[in-house]
Amino acid sequence: MTTLHTSHFQENSAIFTSDTHSLVFIDMAIEDYSGLANGVLPNTQVFVLDSTQNGVEQITEMLASCNPLNLTNIHIVCHGIPGSLQLGNTNLGLDNLDKYSQQLQQWQNIRSASAKSDKPWNLLIYGCNVALGDAGAEFVQKLHQLTGANIAASRQRIGNAALGGNWELEVCTAQMEVSLAFTETTRKAYAGVLATFTVNNTGDADDGNANNDITTLREAINLENSTE
Repeated sequence: MTTLHTSHFQENSAIFTSDTHSLVFIDMAIEDYSGLANGVLPNTQVFVLDSTQNGVEQITEMLASCNPLNLTNIHIVCHGIPGSLQLGNTNLGLDNLDKYSQQLQQWQNIRSASAKSDKPWNLLIYGCNVALGDAGAEFVQKLHQLTGANIAASRQRIGNAALGGNWELEVCTAQMEVSLAFTETTRKAYAGVLATFTVNNTGDADDGNANNDITTLREAINLENSTE
């Protein structure tokens, strides 16, 4: 049975069994996050990340508080751009991976301590264009090194086909079976895509850094064009 938990209440309410193989973290900032949360496959636990708090810290805290013995897959569903994820109120990208290196390494340690097998675990990232270009490729490799996980991500949009999206995580750091967390019905019904570009600066220049929390109208236009 799949149970939906928010980050605030999961410590007291999460119940894991020997059949729990996957954890799914869904950022509540994405469109219809509840529809995705209710459409996961069996043997999957779902946690919703509070979009007003640090998402990396939320994931680390939740992993530390649970003990699924047969955990093999962790899925992260959030908005993305090349080389960066939006997790809660925090960007996790090339410019700050070092800042979060200890927490990311904890993900590996926590999983290793609870697993019955020493086989590598899989981290599947559902975020538009995360693995696109040089920045995307470097981000995926560094995340693999820090977490010890096999990473699967996409160079394309994730989501609704009419908006140019699909559900293919075609970029992998190793040979691995990419098993998606959501049913086919859920994927086909999803109306959005997992990318967003929010303008927060009145300038008309593109500094070329998508991960510095400064997005001008010019930069947003260029980012949007790069995903088409």
